[in-house]
Amino acid sequence: MKRSIEFGKLEDVVANPKTSTVGLKFAEKYLEDLSSKSFFTGLVDYIILGPVVAMIWENKNVVTTGSKIIGATNPSDSALGSIRDDLAFGIGRNVIHGSDVNGR
Repeated sequence: MKRSIEFGKLEDVVANPKTSTVGLKFAEKYLEDLSSKSFFTGLVDYIILGPVVAMIWENKNVVTTGSKIIGATNPSDSALGSIRDDLAFGIGRNVIHGSDVNGR
């Protein structure tokens, strides 16, 4: 299943996905809190590389629950069955980004 996302089979993971692209300026603004990190340019380049699926998760304790569902930033540290454990290729090729910032 890991390779299915890379090869465009998002429907294997998300029912009826709606994709869009992210422009450079939006990506830089969206990720600006990471702009001082050494990986910032690579992260921006990766997020604008292809289509994305944006989702808003709402629920009680959604940050805690969402973090468990998503998994650790480093996929090799992620819990078995988390999205990153199942689908990510590595820190530089993470398949999902989660934010606990309202509106971001």
